[in-house]
Amino acid sequence: EIGNGEDAVLEDSDLPLSRLPVFRSSILMVEAYDADVPTLFTRIINGEIPGRFVCQDDICVAFLDVRPLARGHVLVVPRDEVDHWVDLSPDVASHLMVVAQRVGRAQRELLSPARIGMLIAGFEVPHVHVHVVPMDSMAALDFSNANPNPDQGDLDRLQIDLAGLLA
Repeated sequence: EIGNGEDAVLEDSDLPLSRLPVFRSSILMVEAYDADVPTLFTRIINGEIPGRFVCQDDICVAFLDVRPLARGHVLVVPRDEVDHWVDLSPDVASHLMVVAQRVGRAQRELLSPARIGMLIAGFEVPHVHVHVVPMDSMAALDFSNANPNPDQGDLDRLQIDLAGLLA
């Protein structure tokens, strides 16, 4: 189990394990949101933790998921921490959808999947994020099938290729 609430920190980081997702029986859980502690995504956005960004603007960023549901899985995340998507302003929510659509079009061009799926769940990290997932079946949206060890070289190439299409 990761993120058991102890005061331990992620190796090579000062990120408390309590801010990481907790895995219980293939169901992703998350610790309660604490506005005084930056989320994992805020730390990535701020450059404290590495991220493979494919596009970014003043409102949001998009980066490759480190535990992809499918090859090319991207997260679209607002820069401001908001725990639940229904609490986003209409302008930010709309902007996230526009960026997710742009990302999906780039994924479709690069990877030629049957569909591009989109999902907002919110259990993994208490910071709104839109999953944009190239998929050939509904099974691609099953979090128990996430790849915990994707090929790092492939992620690097995907970042370059998607960023190029989104430039």
